Amino acid sequence: VLLSYFGAIREQIQRTANAQPWVAGAPGEGLVYVSFVLAADGRLQGTSVVTERSRGEPALWDAAMRILKTSAPFPPFPPSMPEPSKTIIVPLEFLVDS
Repeated sequence: VLLSYFGAIREQIQRTANAQPWVAGAPGEGLVYVSFVLAADGRLQGTSVVTERSRGEPALWDAAMRILKTSAPFPPFPPSMPEPSKTIIVPLEFLVDS
């Protein structure tokens, strides 16, 4: 159940990321790790870029944060997750179209 829940979270973020271009110009490629606190009801309670693990231009970091915030709200926690909130880290990869 937990794996399918976290898979649904990643899928929702991926759908949002693919919905439109998020970066203007040519910022290059990069991998941005975003950390967020998710409330049991699916609301975002806090977001940040994991700077020590992320690489790429600052424009990619900004785009990653916009993608995450646009993706919310997420599905509520399943009954098997009794915690009031959970910290989640997700990588977002930006690739240059060839």
